[in-house]
Amino acid sequence: MSDKYIQLFRIDSDIDNAFLVVSGDVLLFLNESDKYAIKGANFVIGASELLLRNNIGLDVNRMETAVIHDSTKIKKISSKNFMESIKNYSFILNVSMVIAKQVVLTNNIISRFNKELTGGKTVYRISCIGYYKIISGIKEEYEKRKFPWLKEVLDKYESSVTFKKGEIFNREDASVKIIPSHDLDSKRSTYPKGSIICEEGKPGDSIFILQDGVIDVLVNGNRVASISEKGTSIGEIALLLGEPRTATLKAKNDVSLTKLDKSDLKEVAEKDINVLIGIANSLAQKHYNNVQLVKSLNDKKLEENLNSIDEEYKREIQSQNKCITSFGSLKREVSELIYHKKADFLQDRFTDYLD
Repeated sequence: MSDKYIQLFRIDSDIDNAFLVVSGDVLLFLNESDKYAIKGANFVIGASELLLRNNIGLDVNRMETAVIHDSTKIKKISSKNFMESIKNYSFILNVSMVIAKQVVLTNNIISRFNKELTGGKTVYRISCIGYYKIISGIKEEYEKRKFPWLKEVLDKYESSVTFKKGEIFNREDASVKIIPSHDLDSKRSTYPKGSIICEEGKPGDSIFILQDGVIDVLVNGNRVASISEKGTSIGEIALLLGEPRTATLKAKNDVSLTKLDKSDLKEVAEKDINVLIGIANSLAQKHYNNVQLVKSLNDKKLEENLNSIDEEYKREIQSQNKCITSFGSLKREVSELIYHKKADFLQDRFTDYLD
């Protein structure tokens, strides 16, 4: 048997098609050292970028390099045919399951990095995004209410570097929203305040799409995030691959969710195929975010190995620390305004960031 391998597509190259792997396996490289394999029969590879570009509007090229053995049988699927085919239940399910597997495998790559390497950068990114969302929310409230003291906050904080960085990070991290049609109203469930929606470590085979309310995300009993945007989906990978839940979801107030089990998917496709396409879009976004994070972590690791803390690196660390400090100052000022101005509308709006 030949040991010859051929390149299916190259990282950063243009996107013109996806591929149906009839039999065999595909080896995907994020860089020279980080790689993973997808194995099986009759699965679609190279779909994430087509979904990101055509459905989400991200100007992306190939995120990874794909290599196959010369005995692997493949069929090209043009971009046009791919976009038509995703309206078919079996095809979009195939695409979604493959991308879900790619998300799991890239998650595994990320988990291999030392937590100390990622910690500071994660806090920095979260701080910038939180800063941006608070200022954006205050801007919306000012446009509605025209309170001078809101304008004072905007004048003080909106022109900062932290706001601009947060705007960029928020755009990169923006999750895909799924809005089910009324045909799926029968799949809605209500969870009262304080109730557990699903538990970390337990098997999962369903997805939750937020319709109303706020959900706290708990890992090891600690709140790591809150979800309040309508259309946010949680659990795509549990739905498609039966992976254990990676977090506990708890209703912060009365919560309304669309809950879909794997056994519901054919019925969902018949009523509203856009929900399944939305799930695939969401997974493609997660795949993209993981690839970008791996790149960022490798850059960080390279900096630390090379160096020796040169002046440019020192300035970057100082800039990150300044953003984190600025976010803390903003939170304190907004909390004081809520107290002194009795601005409950701000408390309700920014509860995720001020707790």
